[in-house]
Amino acid sequence: DRLKAFMKWHEEPNDVIFEVTNKMSTMFLFSGSRMIKEFMIAIIHTEGVRDIIKIEFAKTICCQNETKENFDLLDQTIMLIESTPIVIIIECIILLMKSDDPQHIINSLEYFVAIINNPDHELYFRYRTILSLESRLDDSEYFITEALLQFLECKENTSTFRILASQALLQKYFSMEKLPNGDAGDAEQIIEFKQIRDHVQHELLSITQDGELDVNVRADAADVLLNLGSGV
Repeated sequence: DRLKAFMKWHEEPNDVIFEVTNKMSTMFLFSGSRMIKEFMIAIIHTEGVRDIIKIEFAKTICCQNETKENFDLLDQTIMLIESTPIVIIIECIILLMKSDDPQHIINSLEYFVAIINNPDHELYFRYRTILSLESRLDDSEYFITEALLQFLECKENTSTFRILASQALLQKYFSMEKLPNGDAGDAEQIIEFKQIRDHVQHELLSITQDGELDVNVRADAADVLLNLGSGV
């Protein structure tokens, strides 16, 4: 049958299977064929298929039609894959972030934080990946602020990059200019806003007081605190 034929191509040399995968994905994006979709889903659930092919098909299905059902499939596939280039995983996680479903929002942020706090990946790359969300998502502020806060919390990240995360939070997302206006309905938002600002400033203060750090690093933290802080 078709699945056996696909698995036969899967074993061919020179990565012929990737050409087959790309052709199938292109055909589905243009046609939306239910038959092709069902075949791709069957492949995703087939043991022995490479992770990169599974995630490509899940992404293609979701890109063709961003329904909850398709986001569910993408979510489940991201959860199961183990061996896929990090840039492809990030692309799929960002796609999942576009879902309005609360569980997808929670899961996509969890997957994203696991990557940006993973020391196996280069630190500059991880930090830039957080900031890149602004140009890759229409509604990125929630994910950026949450990721920056988690990045700041991770003490395995160097103080220099944690200072940069603090600066981004205080300068762009939790500046005093963005403080809710004080209407009765904004009371909880104001409290949360101030708590986050205070927390970021305390993290900076702890860096300035860490005698084991280079004096220049401590000075950088103090500079951000003095210029963007509002009292701790």
